[in-house]
Amino acid sequence: MKFNFNTLEITNWNNYPIRTWDAAGNATKETENTHSGRTHLPAGEVSSPVGHRLLTIGDDSKFQEAVSNCASQAGHILETAQNGTQGMRILQEKNPDLAILDSRLPDMEGLAWLRMIRQTESGLRLPVIVASAKRVDAEVAEAFDLGAEDYVLKTCDPMELSARIRAALRRRY
Repeated sequence: MKFNFNTLEITNWNNYPIRTWDAAGNATKETENTHSGRTHLPAGEVSSPVGHRLLTIGDDSKFQEAVSNCASQAGHILETAQNGTQGMRILQEKNPDLAILDSRLPDMEGLAWLRMIRQTESGLRLPVIVASAKRVDAEVAEAFDLGAEDYVLKTCDPMELSARIRAALRRRY
């Protein structure tokens, strides 16, 4: 935040102005985030019924349903891919704000997919939450080394999953 005697300005992580208020508390300027094109407001305020665009990649129908419920309750748009190839296509076409990646995909390892997207323009800074049926310490370490935002068990509580999605989005946007 920047302060002066007449205005209050909220900025994002790279000091890009998001919203400004005058001394009387009236909003004077609202700008768009250049990454997603959506207007971002201070915490607690909602500018539109549409939230972030999420991409979930994997063929585990129970986990897909859990992510779908979390996304719909939070007002997010959810894109689903059954495998890494579909996930890569959706990543290029839809430019999601967050990906939730199954560590075991039908056509490749999830961490191989993560390694591939880190070499693309659209995937370089994409926050990714890796989901796994069981915790393997070496896999957790590799996921974080590849830039994963978080690592969760597929059996985690839906409230925990929602909180982890919110936290990942908050850290990035």
